[in-house]
Amino acid sequence: MIQHKHLVAAPPRLQRMLLRLQPYSLTIVYRPGKDVPVADCLSRRPLGPPEHIPLDLQINFVQFAPDRLSQLKEETAKDAEFAALREVVVRGWPERRRDLPRHLQSYWAFRDELAVEDGLILKGERILIPKSMREYILSKLHESHQDIEKTRLRAKASVYWESINDDIEDMVKDCTVCQERKPSQP
Repeated sequence: MIQHKHLVAAPPRLQRMLLRLQPYSLTIVYRPGKDVPVADCLSRRPLGPPEHIPLDLQINFVQFAPDRLSQLKEETAKDAEFAALREVVVRGWPERRRDLPRHLQSYWAFRDELAVEDGLILKGERILIPKSMREYILSKLHESHQDIEKTRLRAKASVYWESINDDIEDMVKDCTVCQERKPSQP
């Protein structure tokens, strides 16, 4: 339930709501629409095309240059899996995991953290990277030729994809510069 979610694990929009509700002691109870005597405007909203509701959300992509950010938006728009994921995030998740297409089921575990902003899909404060840009992002993460853990920490601050930890490990193990400078085993 929403009020039991950890503040750090929640997306920014939910974090703001949870912070505003902290001074109050409340209990959330579901009531079906037929039991609500006076309906609010959202429960009786006519169905129509979805509207874009501007949120007081500001995302700062400090890690990306403007041209790379626009390239990232273009590649995200081209990726078929991300297009389907974006649609599910915007329209709403189904009740059960098995109701999702198979290629989106891996996102079920952190569905509450996903958000769409300015053409990008976010997992909390991290940007989901499409397959076409992963190689470039990996090279930028490992630009300073630090070890596996340092590279993972850099990635954890800004980017995400399913197999990011394995990809980082493989890249560092294959890096000739890192292998030359690695301390030898006693």
